[in-house]
Amino acid sequence: FLDAVTTILSHTRPSRRQTLMFSATWPEQIRGVAQAAMRNPVVVRIGAVQLSASTQVTQVIEVVEDADRDTRLRELLEEYHGASRCRNK
Repeated sequence: FLDAVTTILSHTRPSRRQTLMFSATWPEQIRGVAQAAMRNPVVVRIGAVQLSASTQVTQVIEVVEDADRDTRLRELLEEYHGASRCRNK
């Protein structure tokens, strides 16, 4: 993530750039990049400065073939949200 941000910043001219940064967490390295990339930044914080990941969230990774991706998404939406209204457009 940090490498992608610094690469993007290095390919744009600061005088022609409007920079907005959003993050659920704000690690020290990202704060340093933000400070270097922005002039007179405004920081809006919701919650505590020292955020941590929620212990109530479970992340699941599924490797799915491209051809099966939409079908699997519909299955998950139905399973977790009862989204039987999801249809192909």
